[in-house]
Amino acid sequence: MHLINKNTFHNLKILYVFIACNLFCISCTKVIEIDLPDYETKVVVDGWIETNQPAHIFLTNSSPYFSDYDSASIRNLFINTAKVSLICSDGNSEILTLFKQDEFFPPFVYKSVEIIGEENKSYQI
Repeated sequence: MHLINKNTFHNLKILYVFIACNLFCISCTKVIEIDLPDYETKVVVDGWIETNQPAHIFLTNSSPYFSDYDSASIRNLFINTAKVSLICSDGNSEILTLFKQDEFFPPFVYKSVEIIGEENKSYQI
């Protein structure tokens, strides 16, 4: 006793092939052109100050999401010509000094020399 006769099986096979071909054709997409607005670069500030340690501040420029990157273009994002001031809640202030430190990337870090981090004080740059 057969549940499916040969003609029905053949028709189902043709139907499955037809559905598979349609799904394959539907899944193809067109190339979509995206018209992005002009990107406005912004300064990105990253840093920290810990107890009994100098402040460490990194300055970079932001970059568009769809940029092509290589080592030269990444290095050009670093800002090493800025004047960075650190102000402590006790009224002391200092212009930070740019140091080259190869253990960091970017290797340029603005550091405090006179102001050292203290507990219960706040700092602004």
